[in-house]
Amino acid sequence: MKRIKSILIGLFLVSSIGVTDACAQSNKPSPSASVPARSSQAVQTDWDVEVILKSKSLDNPKFYVVLLVTVIAGGVGGIVFELLNLQGNIERPHAPSEDELAAKLAYASVENVIDLGIFARIIIGASAAVPAMVFIKPDSVLLLLAMSLVAGSAGTAVFRSLQERLLIAITQQEASEQKRRIKQKNNNAKMDKAIAAVETLEKEVEKKSDSPEGTTNLIISEGTVLNRSHFEEVRKILLQVTGVNAQANNAIAAFNKLEEEFIKNSVSPQGMLDLKFTKDTAIECNLFGNVKDCLSQAKAANELTSIADNSVISTSNPDPKPPVNDRKPDRVTVESH
Repeated sequence: MKRIKSILIGLFLVSSIGVTDACAQSNKPSPSASVPARSSQAVQTDWDVEVILKSKSLDNPKFYVVLLVTVIAGGVGGIVFELLNLQGNIERPHAPSEDELAAKLAYASVENVIDLGIFARIIIGASAAVPAMVFIKPDSVLLLLAMSLVAGSAGTAVFRSLQERLLIAITQQEASEQKRRIKQKNNNAKMDKAIAAVETLEKEVEKKSDSPEGTTNLIISEGTVLNRSHFEEVRKILLQVTGVNAQANNAIAAFNKLEEEFIKNSVSPQGMLDLKFTKDTAIECNLFGNVKDCLSQAKAANELTSIADNSVISTSNPDPKPPVNDRKPDRVTVESH
């Protein structure tokens, strides 16, 4: 029994030390070879553990050497756990008794169960060292070995801890996705409200305009007065979609051009907010159309982004409906004097 213990421990220790020594030797330049300073520096950084672990390709053979060192050290950590747990003894593979099954594995069939003993600890320790390496990110061979040994000796605890972290990360990702989708729906609702406000303003102006059928201009008759505050109300609604995307910003720029055109062709007495027209004025109809087109494009772009970024969300958490504003946009009044 003692010989089996010695052989197992010796094999793992020799393997890990041998691989580590090979990595260390590859960093040392040959005494007889005269290598330029730059080449020596390149060789020294060749086996940088941190750089190897950050490799994005599986074609790098050095990655598998580091992985092998991690697995072997983790397996040795599993042996350490066994020795600590059993006070220097190891458990050989065996068929568990009915009493053991009743206490630990009540759901298992006796004839189908084999207790792997020490090999179970080795497998758990070697497996735990790999995900632990991802989270700890060792930057040296010594830290890699130390981390792998400790992670292997606490394999069960490591897996449970990582499982909890993974579940928390998934939950946070789902919450973030849920929040993003709600925000996109709210943006769509705001753009629908802005389109309705622009259409209302356009209809009110058209009521007081004298535009022959087939023309592309709104003819504002002499003596017509427009309340400028209604333009400001539409502007406030448009500002709610600022920064959603480039098309939404273009809609605000198009509305600024529309308002400037009305102001330029009107006369506003000092202290008055009304836009008064003292002569017949032609306003291009497409100024309103440009604002609505930009808003429609902004909404379409927002929906495309939502489809492209969409990820699977648990069916047990349906999308909450965004708040609906049933209040219709204020109608803009146009008075004629």
